[in-house]
Formats: sequence, structure tokens, C-alpha cells
Amino acid sequence: SGCLVLVRARAMARSKGKPKHIGSCGIYVCVTNGSTPWLLIHRRSKQVSEPRQLASPGGIVERSFCLPPGTPTWGGGEIDFDYGARKTAVQELREETGIELDESGQAALEELPVGPGAYWGAAFHRNYCLRLDGEFPEVRGPEKASLHEVIRGGMDGIGEPAGDGFHAWVSLDELLARPDLMNGCRVPLEHIWQLASGEGEGGGAAADADAAAGADQEEQGEVQMQGSKRPLSGGGAVADATWKRARGSVGGMLG
Repeated sequence: SGCLVLVRARAMARSKGKPKHIGSCGIYVCVTNGSTPWLLIHRRSKQVSEPRQLASPGGIVERSFCLPPGTPTWGGGEIDFDYGARKTAVQELREETGIELDESGQAALEELPVGPGAYWGAAFHRNYCLRLDGEFPEVRGPEKASLHEVIRGGMDGIGEPAGDGFHAWVSLDELLARPDLMNGCRVPLEHIWQLASGEGEGGGAAADADAAAGADQEEQGEVQMQGSKRPLSGGGAVADATWKRARGSVGGMLG
């Protein structure tokens, strides 16, 4: 019938629409205890990509998350990937670790560089860092819907237990020395190391990766977001500028 044809046509139109998933993000909780940075890490399960690798929380950014309040959802409204990636990172942190950030904690997130090899490309991946001074936040552990993503006991014998059975606080030097660190985590962590040790952008593997990412991004050009063009850089300059700010306290940033 005519109604059935119309329903099928609409279904086909939806199936050919814009993709639901458009990028990815990672979030690094870094506690500076003395002169040593400690990172909150888990081991990825076999049910996700790059299984059994050590990684920070993170996830996939959905297109719907990239529409700030007031953005029209019809007619292909302009997305704000930075807005969506930050929102997703905060959500993933809560779902995977139980750590909730209040508005000040979300505002304090600092952007870190993106290395080569991101699934959606460096233009559509963001790494964020939450720095805390001295105090380790309570880690309640993953929500039920996120249990399949991480391995219980996967961090046994590595770093210091975070208390939930899934995560551990691992010193940055130990983490960078491990061969089972997920490749996508290496560049942002090396950048944290450079900044924490006062080397600035410096050289080494992180700088090489930044350069490679920059070359890849030049080929992609610039992405139009929220009426302005954002240069597709690795984020090193952003991280350098913000790392010098005073670190926050657990009580002042967590919900």
C-alpha cells in the first residue's frame, strides 16, 4: 500500500542519514602527590577494542551530545565537537569510575595532545586531564552497564589499588615503561610527563607524535564548528597554557 511504501522510504532515509557516532575522547585523572604524578588506570576487557591494554576512562562521542542547548536538531544543525567530547568525557568518568565532577571540576579539565592513529582522526578525538593535588578521590567503580568494558582484578600487582577492584593509581614513570599501555594513551601521558618535569613541549616521542598528528591534520584541513574554524592541532599549546594554573582539590571539584 501507499502507507507501507512511505514508511519504508522514511526508514531508508534514516538509515542513510548522518552517523550517530562521530568521534572519541579520553579523560586522565592525575593526582600529584609530592613530585610524582599518579594516574587512574584500568585494564580493558576482551569485549572492547584494544583488549587487555591499560588505559584511562574514555568513550565514543555521539552526534547528539555535540548539540549545545538551543541548537536546532532539524536541518543538520551545526555541531560543536569540543562541547560533545567534554560532555562525553565527564559522563564516561562517572560511568567507569564513579567519580562525578561538579561544574568547577568540568571547567578545570585541561586539553592534552592527540597522537596519531585515532579511529576518527585527530580532529575528532579529545583528551582531557583533571589535575588534583595530594588527595586521591574515592573510586566507587564502574556502573553495571560499564562492567563489561573493564577487567576485575586486571590491575592486580600494578601501582596502588584504587579500592574498587578494577582501577589502580599508577605512577606516571611506571605507566610509561609498560608495554601493555594502550598506544592512544602514550602521547598525552608523555606530554603530562614533560610538563610535570618542567620540560615544556620539549622533544622526544611525544613531540614526534605531535608532529605526525599535525601533518595528518593538515591533510584534513579545518573543521567548521559553531560558526568558527578550529585549527586541528594536537593541543600541545592548550595544555602548556593551562598546566601552569593552580591544581584543584578533591573537595572543590567533585560532585
